[in-house]
Amino acid sequence: MSVGPTDISSRPDSASLPITADTADSFGNPATQATTTIDKSTALPTVTISNSPDISQANATSYTVSGTCSENGTVVTVDVGGISKYPNCSSGTWTTPTIDVTGLTDGTINITADHSTATQATTNVDKETTSSTVTISSAPDITVSNEAIYVVSGTCSDNGINVNIYVDSLNYIVSCSSGSWSSGMVDVSSLIDGNGLSVTADHATATQATSTINKATANPTVSSLSVSTTLSESADITWTLNDPGGFTIDDYTINYRVKGSPTWLTFVDGVSTSTSSVVTSLTASTTYEFRARVEYDSVSNSEWSNTAEGETQPDDPMFGPYTAMNVGGSTNTTVVAYKDTTTITLNGSALTTLNKGQTHTFTSSQFDVIDADKPIFTAGRKGSNSSSAQSANVVWNPTAWAGKSFSFNATRTNPQTLEVFAVEDTTVEVKQGSTILDSATITKGSGAILSWSVYGSYQVEATGSILAFHVSTGSGNLHDPKPLLPGHTQIIGFPSKSMVLTTGSNGTNYSTFHSDSSSNSGSLNKADDITINPEGGNSQLFEGNSLLITADKKISGASFADSNGLCAAAFMPTNLMKTKYALPTNSDYIAFASKVSGTIEVRNSANALVTTLTLTRSGGASSAPYKVRMADPLQGYRFIATVPTAAWYQPNNYSGASDQDETVMYGTNE
Repeated sequence: MSVGPTDISSRPDSASLPITADTADSFGNPATQATTTIDKSTALPTVTISNSPDISQANATSYTVSGTCSENGTVVTVDVGGISKYPNCSSGTWTTPTIDVTGLTDGTINITADHSTATQATTNVDKETTSSTVTISSAPDITVSNEAIYVVSGTCSDNGINVNIYVDSLNYIVSCSSGSWSSGMVDVSSLIDGNGLSVTADHATATQATSTINKATANPTVSSLSVSTTLSESADITWTLNDPGGFTIDDYTINYRVKGSPTWLTFVDGVSTSTSSVVTSLTASTTYEFRARVEYDSVSNSEWSNTAEGETQPDDPMFGPYTAMNVGGSTNTTVVAYKDTTTITLNGSALTTLNKGQTHTFTSSQFDVIDADKPIFTAGRKGSNSSSAQSANVVWNPTAWAGKSFSFNATRTNPQTLEVFAVEDTTVEVKQGSTILDSATITKGSGAILSWSVYGSYQVEATGSILAFHVSTGSGNLHDPKPLLPGHTQIIGFPSKSMVLTTGSNGTNYSTFHSDSSSNSGSLNKADDITINPEGGNSQLFEGNSLLITADKKISGASFADSNGLCAAAFMPTNLMKTKYALPTNSDYIAFASKVSGTIEVRNSANALVTTLTLTRSGGASSAPYKVRMADPLQGYRFIATVPTAAWYQPNNYSGASDQDETVMYGTNE
């Protein structure tokens, strides 16, 4: 049977619209009812494109597009820049299989999707398959004010592709949008305070972007206070400021007292935010104790630092702020002035007057004393003027380096020679551990030579204050000249081919940190000499990484066996680092090391800016030191740093210097 046309427009659309058919025979017996269902769908078909990322190197070989559709079981025709795919509509969605679109030309790519009689869906995407790029535009230090709402941001090349961000150990994943990315406000308070935290951003095939930040959210404190040097009536003290982030540092309060006294006195030095001070109006030959605290945010102050002690020098006119002695025995000497109209005397008599950057070369004798009314630097040549083996670059000892105990070491050409000047009547012993290698009793104001033929580490113990200079003198040569510097719990330098570490106390624990963040630790006794090898590239001629060594007891060290010359360069105690230096002679190089980042202006004797050097490091560890090296600096160059540094140079001539002999420098903060 058949049924004529029937109007079912009033029935709603349905995926299971029922249809039934009934009939009966002539006697009225009903047949079994027939039933079926049909789809009624009278709405227009629809198709959309809901996901179509830009095309980059990361997705060009496996590109996919997806969207929605209304006609389940029906093919969707998708075109991506002329490449066609035919996914089925299922459960109201469609997704192409992966498409290799590397053959498409970079630029704007049109994508269309056709579905049944639906209106065609269309969109455009960008194809950019050159190297992806990512940068970090903003990565501020973490302070108490931003640690809960920290934001790091930058640029990126592949829109729609994730940027993987690390703030130290914390990981965040965000999408590149409109050529930029941002972490949004994130809480980084779980990170431990410290310097040199690493921030990285990775994006598609881009080279990882990196930045180094500091986190300082604890209240400011003062630590590592030490007495670097003393004169007859003053003491130079230095300290470290910890956790200054987010706070306004106003001043420091310094206390001092005679050791054993119950009463602390306040040193009035005005308002200063420098982490060093010269405490004046002290009494000669007296041991004092010192402490400091930081004043911040107008109304707050830290706890007191550790207590450090130092003994003032004897009451002797040789102890001036710019006074140095020719302990090493230079016979041809050059002095350079740091400031204009610097009046210079030799053994109390007028020598010359120099302006900044000017030099003066003169004939000198062992134990000569040079003095000035402004900062100077003095060094010269001992021995032959034409042989590096029989010539030594001798830096004059600042008289503030005088003391009663020292440690040092030697690695070659016995016998070893120690030139000693007695500031006061004294008995001097050179020991290796408990073994006495040589000794002398010296009258105040005179000198003596101690000698022995054993390599390794040595300790010098004196009953009175002395100045000392060491040279290895085997076969009539002059090798490894170096002044003896005060020991300290932290020293810095360049190991060149190697450096040797020594201590003045048994059971000394130490840690080493190179500027590429490589590190190590160990322990040593007085008789030990620990060799530490350089790190990083060409390590010779002070071109390698700088090295910072910290210890729980006072240590000393020197760099040995450079690729030219036969010289050693003492490592500098970090509490003797300065911000200003002047170069006495044309040189192969000058090198600087520092605990923190900063810049150094280089100016000639006319005060014209030659260049600006930047202290850098290749590692991100918070203890990694910084470095910079300048080739071929000229006589009279002055170096003005924004942070305390240690400096070494190597002359390239024999005029008031020794060719190819590197040596440590002393500087000024004025």
